Amino acid sequence: MRTKAPSAEGIAVLILSPCEKTRASLLEICAGQHFTVYEGTDLRQAVTLFHRHAPPVVICNSDWRDFLEIASFGCERTCVIVTSPFADEALWAEVLNRGGFDVLAQPLDSNEVIRTVQAAFRRSKTPSYHPPIFGERTLAAG
Repeated sequence: MRTKAPSAEGIAVLILSPCEKTRASLLEICAGQHFTVYEGTDLRQAVTLFHRHAPPVVICNSDWRDFLEIASFGCERTCVIVTSPFADEALWAEVLNRGGFDVLAQPLDSNEVIRTVQAAFRRSKTPSYHPPIFGERTLAAG
């Protein structure tokens, strides 16, 4: 598990991937932007890092469905990005329908990774909108 020192931007990213090549590629891209990076090789390790560091952005190429469920119970808004060599419209629709942020196709394009991570970070800092709840009361005219 490697960790980069916090950046001036404050963007922290958790990478969940059992594939060393994918982790190395993402680490190189993120390190070039001075993001703080946490790496998990499996779901258990990633969940431990997630609870310890609460990164606002998570990139998964395995166990993403399970991770989305875990992240949905957190107090903070976490944006989960899924990466896959088989990224298509069906995967993108499933990721969004399950609450994910976006899908990145492999091989990874560094500009696309950076743009997506920065957009996810901005989204994670946007307050959730909850419409007011008025209950059973009604206002009497008059």
